[in-house]
Amino acid sequence: METNSSHPLKNNLQFGHVKQLISLVEKVVKPDVIYLLGSASTKKTITSLFCPSGYGTALGNDYFILVLLNNFREKSISQWQDQIEQVCYTTMPITCIVLEITTFQQWLKIGHRFAWLVAQSGTVIYNPQNISFSPTGDYDPIVESLTIERQYRAGLLKAQEFLAGADLYRIRKHHSLALFMLHQATEQALGTLLKIGMGYYCCSHNIERLLRYVSWVDGQVRDLFPMYTESEKKLFTLLQKAYIDSRYKEDYTVHYQDLVTITERVRLLVRILENWGKKSVSTFPLITVSH
Repeated sequence: METNSSHPLKNNLQFGHVKQLISLVEKVVKPDVIYLLGSASTKKTITSLFCPSGYGTALGNDYFILVLLNNFREKSISQWQDQIEQVCYTTMPITCIVLEITTFQQWLKIGHRFAWLVAQSGTVIYNPQNISFSPTGDYDPIVESLTIERQYRAGLLKAQEFLAGADLYRIRKHHSLALFMLHQATEQALGTLLKIGMGYYCCSHNIERLLRYVSWVDGQVRDLFPMYTESEKKLFTLLQKAYIDSRYKEDYTVHYQDLVTITERVRLLVRILENWGKKSVSTFPLITVSH
């Protein structure tokens, strides 16, 4: 096992936890490389590659990892991610991204920001074959800054328009369609925060997964959708299922007060995204390239 002990994230992951985490992953698949991308310490502080300054959290010992596999064996990314997370959940809760090694290597060749950040600053906690990942392509921070700006403006506009659509459907008393629009606004806002804050694109309608990813970038987001009580879990589930059930399930019911509560939370989420645009691009996790 090759580990990088110089990275500050490593301080929150003890050697015993490393062995346990690897053992849990190996119950699902034989990984080729595992990177530690973030950790939540018992001191209630999250530190991640994408938010190195850290922020307060209600989480316990949660970890954010990238698992690289040589072959997906006819399973999808989401299937691998779900299986690994389910096995780890009761012992050591994790958030997981799974990629094929060839994909990761290709991203390094084209200057993909997520891959470059991980390869240059990520903490390797498992690499028995000593596989080396060296960025070989061109990465231009100026071009990347322009890309972030474009992604931000496009994503914010979509989130705002979906939110406006939700307001219109609520006024017209089409509550199910209003919630569908809120799901879309949430998906757009979270997806955009993920792209500009992490450099990673997640093609998913699963806002629970998007929420967990974005929580490693901005701690405010998780507080918008607390799931510590049954009523809060029920409210979030209502939003989560809106993508399908609001259009195709005949008995899908949305109470007005639940709709209002969810609307206000999504409105705050869009406001968080708006505030990201007020930040200098230099505060985003770009890579400094030496020439």
